[in-house]
Amino acid sequence: MSTKIQILRNVGTAVVAVPTLLEGELAYAKGGFVAGAPNGLVIGDGSSHQVLIGADRQLELTGNQVIASGTKEFAAGAKLKIGVADLNVSGGVAGDVIVTDGAGNLSWGAAAQSVTGDGTTIIDNGDGTLSVDTAAIADGITVVDNAGKLSVSKAVTADVEAGTANKFVDTAVLKADVLGGGLSTLLTSNKLVVPAINELQGALTTIAGGIVFAGTLDASTGVLTPSQNVAYKPTDVTAIDPTQAPNYFWIVTVAGSQTNGEGAAIKQDWLASDGVDMYLLKFGPQTVVAGEVAYDSTGNVIVTGTDVQAALDQIDVALQGPIDGGTFA
Repeated sequence: MSTKIQILRNVGTAVVAVPTLLEGELAYAKGGFVAGAPNGLVIGDGSSHQVLIGADRQLELTGNQVIASGTKEFAAGAKLKIGVADLNVSGGVAGDVIVTDGAGNLSWGAAAQSVTGDGTTIIDNGDGTLSVDTAAIADGITVVDNAGKLSVSKAVTADVEAGTANKFVDTAVLKADVLGGGLSTLLTSNKLVVPAINELQGALTTIAGGIVFAGTLDASTGVLTPSQNVAYKPTDVTAIDPTQAPNYFWIVTVAGSQTNGEGAAIKQDWLASDGVDMYLLKFGPQTVVAGEVAYDSTGNVIVTGTDVQAALDQIDVALQGPIDGGTFA
C-alpha cells in the first residue's frame, strides 16, 4: 500500500532543526539545517534523516570545507590547477622541499641534493654551504676545507709546455710563460695575439716584396707629401687605397695619431701597404726603461730611480756632494 508523503520546506533565512520525517519524506530549508545541510535538502530514512544536498555530500564552489576521510583521485588527464600563492601544504620546516620515494608517495625533506659532473659530486648541505665527495674528485680539483670551498689546481710552466689535461691556467702563468709579457707591451697597433701576429705578417710581406718609398707623413695632420718617383700620389692619409699602393711606405716626419686607424706614430715610423691592408711599422726610437737600477756604496743606496735618466740624475747629485774616503755621501 502506497503512502503519501509531503515535502516540508522553510523559506526563511534562519538555520532550523531537521523535522521528524517519514521514510522517503523530503525537507528543504533555505537557511540550512542545524544538522549540516546549509541551503540543503534532507530525506527521512525511517529513524532519522540523510543529507541529499549539502556541504557534507557535495563540493561547494564557495566557502570552507573539510574532507574528513577517503581518497579523492583524479583520473588520467584530469588536472587540478591552483595558484602558487593559494597553495598551502602543511608540515615541514623552512627550507624543506617535497621529495618522492619513487612510488608516488611525497614527503617533506631537507634540501640536501647532489650535483654530479665529470666524476665529481658537489653536495648541497641544505644550509647554504657545499661539500665535496672526496672519493670522486676529478683531476685538477682539490678540496680546501670541509665547508665546501673549492680551489682549482693551477697549471705551472711544465704543465703549459706539456699540455697537461684538467689543469687551469692562471693568468700570471699565462702572461709570464705563454705570452711572455702583458699584451699592452706589444709594439703593434693591435694588442691581441692573433691580430698582432697578422699585422706583423703583413708588415713582413710588405718588406719582402720590394718596398717603394712613397713620401712622408705628418701624423699630426694626416698630410702626405708624395715622392716624385711614384705614380700613385695621395695627399691625405685617409685617401690611401692599399690596392693602389702595393709595397708603398711613407716615413713619419711628425708624430701623431693621424695614421688612418693604425695607431699613434712617432718620427721615423713607417706607414706601409702590402696591397691589401695598411700597417704601422715601429721603426722610430722607442723609450728605453731600465728596471731595478741601483748603486750601493758600503750599504748606502743612493740610486732609487727606476729608469736610466732618473738614475743618472741621482748619481749626478750624489757626485756633487761631499765625498768621504771614496764613499758617496
